[in-house]
Amino acid sequence: VGSEMCIRDSCWIIKEYSALRADASIDAENLLSLPYSTQLQVLDEIPCWYQVKFTDKNENVTIGWIPTEHVKNEHQIKQ
Repeated sequence: VGSEMCIRDSCWIIKEYSALRADASIDAENLLSLPYSTQLQVLDEIPCWYQVKFTDKNENVTIGWIPTEHVKNEHQIKQ
């Protein structure tokens, strides 16, 4: 069972800062730096990466990739 995340789940940044990347690679362009506890919506999942949607306070949407170890989902937080 483990930590598999359902698409459309919410997740939160658990690192002090985490880069939202253009692609699922540490070498990809850094779209945004997101602080601890930022809420994201999971759109897709591949090994070691989630594709997520970030909506800022002005309702601007950015879609990018974040390493799975940088976030926890709502099920992991409740444990």
